[in-house]
Amino acid sequence: MTQPMKNLTPYPSHPMTKEYMDYINQRQETLSGLTRQENDARCTWLRHVLLVISTLFGILISLHNTSPHILFSRLCFSLSNILLAVGITGLLWVLYNYSAKNATGVRNAYRNELIAAYKEQREMAPAGTNISKSVLLVEKIAYGCIGTAFLLLAVFSLMAIF
Repeated sequence: MTQPMKNLTPYPSHPMTKEYMDYINQRQETLSGLTRQENDARCTWLRHVLLVISTLFGILISLHNTSPHILFSRLCFSLSNILLAVGITGLLWVLYNYSAKNATGVRNAYRNELIAAYKEQREMAPAGTNISKSVLLVEKIAYGCIGTAFLLLAVFSLMAIF
């Protein structure tokens, strides 16, 4: 939680009023709360997806039948396990970026905007950080790997039936 800005001294030509400081503190709390809610929702979604995928991955590895199948069937199963592992690893990295690195960046951006608004005696502009393109790319790749793994598992299951 961020501390109220008590140490800052405004420019001498801009005296601060109590109403203005209340406005700044209220905006800071509102923006921090909204960003925290968005970040928590995204992290919760990723945790649930990771729980389901990791459980499926564990079941697939432990229950795999070692009876000989045709080569294509074994390749489908092996490739689906590899893709699930890559998807899990990618989503774990994305979750770390959303929960730890992004929260620090947002806090710093809010602090900098709050200081600037305080010193310039103006309303606070929206502040935040953008998710890096590499995180978005890894997230898309991870979801693609997981989706492809499910398709390969469906093919493997259909081949086992017929």
